[in-house]
Amino acid sequence: MKNQRKLYGIGVFANLIFLINSMSCRDFIEIPPPRTDLIRSTVFEGDATALSAADDMYGQMLIGGFGGGFTYSYTFLGALSADELINFISWDLDFVQFNECAISPRNSNLAYLWDEPYKIIYRANALFEGLSNAQNISQALSQQLIGEALFVRSFCYFYLVNLFGDVPLVLTTDYETNAALARAPTEVVYGQIIRDLLAARDLLSSNYASSLSERVRPNSGTVCALLARCYLYTGEWQKAEQESSLLIENSTLYSLEAVGNVFFKQSKEAIWQIGKITGNANEGFLFDFPISFNCSLTSEFVASFEPGDERKSIWIRVENFGDDYFYPIKYYTPSTTPIIKHSIVLRLAEQYLIRAEARARSGDANGAKDDINAIRNRAGLENTAASDLPSLLLAIEEERRHELFTEWGDRWLDLKRNNRLDAVVGPLKPGWQPYKQLYPIPESQILNAPAMHDAQNPGYEQ
Repeated sequence: MKNQRKLYGIGVFANLIFLINSMSCRDFIEIPPPRTDLIRSTVFEGDATALSAADDMYGQMLIGGFGGGFTYSYTFLGALSADELINFISWDLDFVQFNECAISPRNSNLAYLWDEPYKIIYRANALFEGLSNAQNISQALSQQLIGEALFVRSFCYFYLVNLFGDVPLVLTTDYETNAALARAPTEVVYGQIIRDLLAARDLLSSNYASSLSERVRPNSGTVCALLARCYLYTGEWQKAEQESSLLIENSTLYSLEAVGNVFFKQSKEAIWQIGKITGNANEGFLFDFPISFNCSLTSEFVASFEPGDERKSIWIRVENFGDDYFYPIKYYTPSTTPIIKHSIVLRLAEQYLIRAEARARSGDANGAKDDINAIRNRAGLENTAASDLPSLLLAIEEERRHELFTEWGDRWLDLKRNNRLDAVVGPLKPGWQPYKQLYPIPESQILNAPAMHDAQNPGYEQ
């Protein structure tokens, strides 16, 4: 049935794929207005084509750059910016700039981090608008896909606002409206993110039946996970604890896995994964950085693990080429095997660490220690010795560092939101300045969007 749906949708959906793939946010000012009438009338004529539109949205996340694990993804570039990866590609200034936190607005990899989320947002907006006007989509499916579109839009804006600060808030496919948008304040963007997530949670089911029990489509738990993170980032400790608790206490659906089993596609730790839409190629390459990429985990990071930490022995591979080089292999599997791992985007371990921090900041030291210890014990370590707020927060930072390394730039964002970049990253990056906690807006966007001609982030050249 699944394959029939994909085959049925491919013909009528081709026009939408061509339309969106020809767009990028950096040049949407210059192209003719998109034919949204075609999207509504053709793509949303039935359940099968509506599902294909949603599949394309996720496919863009997986292969488009920003959401995969390629060298132009945020997983890779965020790890270069932080203190996780060291770059040896001295001839490629685009990578050097991220590793040295000396990013030019003309950096070609920077453009991926801006353009790709906006391409996905356009798809989400098209899905939302098309379903809102469709007459031939079943009510249950329409509700599910609208919830997915709202969630995906929120997810993309979370990264845009944390990487770039104030960003244009694109909520429609209307060309003229979007072309005139200036940067919206960060608090306005976060407000929209949270409103969309609350609406999405009411629309989505609590299970994964819509994706045949695989966790590659968001459910209400996926929304809870991102809400918990957003509330943590905005300092709403009680709400962050409430959302993460909903997931941690749902032991029927979610539980921590042994370290060696976390990243398999059937993992009960997974809250949301992105899987290939078609094909049988393994996805291990997404987060396994091959030697040919000429980068390595820093020796300082590898040395920071406590003795006996299974995350070091299982998630890191050592190769010797005269010197030792260290590679993250969370997703590594032989490329000839059937798909056994998906790209995990949200997982339960993060929710324990979110709740630990929310509890610590709310004065619940014992509850915070319980959550820290759940993660430490799973990794083969003894309970934490932290007891007061400063030591608990440092312990949580260290657990996040060792648990979530090379996952969606978590380390960079974690240090940024806690005002720790100056202390941790500053000494490692020559020429570091505090303004570099935000990436520059790509020059192409500044030049092509009239409302942004004078809107570059402070410190970067116009």
